[in-house]
Amino acid sequence: MRDAILFIHFLGLILGMGSGFASLFIGAANKNLSNEERPKFMLRLRALGYMGLIGIILLIISGGYLATPYWSVIGSMPFFIAKLSLVVILLILVLLIDRQWRKAIKNNGGPDLAAIPKLGRLAFPVGILILLFAVLQFH
Repeated sequence: MRDAILFIHFLGLILGMGSGFASLFIGAANKNLSNEERPKFMLRLRALGYMGLIGIILLIISGGYLATPYWSVIGSMPFFIAKLSLVVILLILVLLIDRQWRKAIKNNGGPDLAAIPKLGRLAFPVGILILLFAVLQFH
């Protein structure tokens, strides 16, 4: 059972981090779009947002299961505590990004759309740090 949950955890990692990498590179590659084209193009990237959200949900659910043996000794696992703290921060950022997406779609772009890349630039390094702390804790 643990192997199946670990597989789901890594699948969530692929989806979550993959959408972050894709958004980063697609945004950089299309920064020269005109002011008229940019909102239309960016609104089409919502599928990546859904992919990332599904990845985060898979990570949290499977991570909760995988972490059950460690709850009794969590006080002696500083990297794990840091990782869990960053997961909470990442979840808050992802929910804020999702809220901005919903507002942007409702308003057909505008300032709500402009806030998404800024939040993404915060969420991306948090995801990298979560991965780093997981590796440091469980190597």
